[in-house]
Amino acid sequence: MAVECVGYLLEELRNEDAYAQFKKDMEDANIFIGSLIFVQELAEKVTEVVAPLRDSLDAVLVFP
Repeated sequence: MAVECVGYLLEELRNEDAYAQFKKDMEDANIFIGSLIFVQELAEKVTEVVAPLRDSLDAVLVFP
């Protein structure tokens, strides 16, 4: 069994290369955990990527 965990600081998603990598990582993900998403611009970026994948993910957890 192998487990891979990838994490991002939300501010990193302002960088286009990091945002592209986040999208790529989410395509292979089966769980999304988000926390402390207070900046509307960044929350929208996360939603743009995660929402279309929501039904295919095993779990989505977002908490303050």
